[in-house]
Amino acid sequence: MVTEEDRWLDRFRELVERRRRDLGIQFYSELDKRAGFPKKLSTFSDILRGRRTIHGPDWIPIAKALDMPVEAMFAYLSGSVLRFPTLEVGPSDFALPSLPVTGEIDPEGWKPVPSPGEIIPEDMSDRDIPADPRYPFQQQYALLNRGNSIDRTARDGDYLIVWNHNATGQVLKSGELVIVTRLRPIAGTKLESREITARRFSVEGNKEYYSFDSDQKRYTDPDHDRYLPPLCRRVGEDVTTTGEHIAVIAKVVSVFRRVSPEP
Repeated sequence: MVTEEDRWLDRFRELVERRRRDLGIQFYSELDKRAGFPKKLSTFSDILRGRRTIHGPDWIPIAKALDMPVEAMFAYLSGSVLRFPTLEVGPSDFALPSLPVTGEIDPEGWKPVPSPGEIIPEDMSDRDIPADPRYPFQQQYALLNRGNSIDRTARDGDYLIVWNHNATGQVLKSGELVIVTRLRPIAGTKLESREITARRFSVEGNKEYYSFDSDQKRYTDPDHDRYLPPLCRRVGEDVTTTGEHIAVIAKVVSVFRRVSPEP
């Protein structure tokens, strides 16, 4: 099965080869030199062969080596532009659109399920959140993290960049951080309320577990007065062992954290 990571790597190879031809560069070692990567490492070659993962600090020197704005590179890789960037266009022509912020991660933050087509509240709709270039832009959105339920991975106030893996039929892997929804009826009405949380997925035998990613006692100590246990269900079922309906709606692929206040 071809994964999104495979498709992303294909787009990266395509982009590198196009820019290499445009710039008249024959060897990958020349790209390594332009990027300032150590001589003893075959960085570009290893990335293109799938032997090396690109880490955050690598992106700027890679863009430098390809002689293009980093915004242009991200725009092409994420699929938000469908043509090759060229030397004649500047960064503003490839400015990445912000991901929509569609809600919050909040254990026990039960809220009424929105009606179809309900408008996202204004203060949550435009936060200038970048997409993860490894996945199609159209299959991503952001969620605001509240509290400390996943503080091993994200802090209160961070944004989780999530990918709708269901759109491509991707199978969950044990250890992945996923977005889980739970539904409950609202007493005296025909409506339902929904909780959205981020949880670490794992499989043991024929059971799936969805645990909070935190060392806080509230999430790890059954004797805590506000203990929130992991969710558990049998493989292939939608209902937990306690009778609650849950759904895994996305995978967390990145965390966005601002290092300075918004203007």
